[in-house]
Amino acid sequence: MTAHSRSQDQENSSRRQPQVTPGARDAGAKLCETIFELRWGLSAQAPGVDAVDPGFELLLGRLFERLRGDYPDLVNLPVAQLPSSRSPHAVRHQFRSAGRSWPLVQIGPGVLTLNDAAEFDWNRFGPRIRRGVAELFETYPAELHALRPVAIALRILNAAPLDAGRPLLRALEEHLHTSVRVDPKLFEDPREAAKPSGLQLTISFPLERLQGHGTLALSTARDANGLQILWQLEASALGEAVPKDPAAIQPWAEMAREVLMRWLGTLDDASDRAGSGRGHL
Repeated sequence: MTAHSRSQDQENSSRRQPQVTPGARDAGAKLCETIFELRWGLSAQAPGVDAVDPGFELLLGRLFERLRGDYPDLVNLPVAQLPSSRSPHAVRHQFRSAGRSWPLVQIGPGVLTLNDAAEFDWNRFGPRIRRGVAELFETYPAELHALRPVAIALRILNAAPLDAGRPLLRALEEHLHTSVRVDPKLFEDPREAAKPSGLQLTISFPLERLQGHGTLALSTARDANGLQILWQLEASALGEAVPKDPAAIQPWAEMAREVLMRWLGTLDDASDRAGSGRGHL
C-alpha cells in the first residue's frame, strides 16, 4: 500500500467507535455520552513512510494553555507512549475538568473530540463545540501544516439494562422501534431464531442536508448486572462534504443536532428509561 493510499484510508475511517479511555468513568456509572469529533488530514513525509501530523506537538501545548481555565488536568493516555505515526487519528491526551471529571477534551494527531457524560443539553454542548473548534484553528501551527478537515461527526450514546428473561428482539421492537428477523430455517429448532444471545448491528442512511450519513448502531454488552442494550446515534460527513472553517462547522453541528434529536425523540421510551437511571428494557 502506498503512503498516499494509506493516508486516504486513514482519512476515510471516520466511523470508528468512540475511544475507550481507561478511568474515564466511575465504576458502575451508566453509559450516556455526547461526542463531537473533528478530524483533519495528515501529511505523508515520503513514499512508504507513515502519515503524520507535523503540527501536533505544538498544537498540544498551545491548545492546553488556551483551555486550561476550564480543563486544568492534562491526562496522558497509554497510546501516547507510541510514536504518533503509529496512532494516526487516535486520541492520545485528555484535558479534563477539575477532579478528572466530565466534560473533557481529547486530542491526538489529526483528531479533536469534545465529550460530555451528562444528559444531552445543547445549550451547554453547542457553545463548547464553538469554542473548541475556534481555539483549534487559532492555535494550530499552520506554518507547519495546513489544517484541512476531512471528517466530522456528532454522536449520542446511551444504554439500558435488559430485564432478565425478556427476549432481546422483542425489547428492540417495542422500545427501540427496530425489528430484526432471522429466517428460522437456519436452525434445527426454529424457535432458536427468536432467542439471540447478543447483537451487533449498524445501519446508515444518507442525509442530504449534511451531505453525509446518519447511523444507528445497536449492540449488547454484559456486565455484573446482566445484559445491556447499547445504542449510538451519529451524524457524519467525509471528505469534501466536511466544512473547512469554524464559521461553517457550527451550522453543520446545529443541523446534525436537529437530526439526532429527531431520532432520539423516536427512541424516547428507551431514552427516558435509561436517562432516569431507573428503567430497564
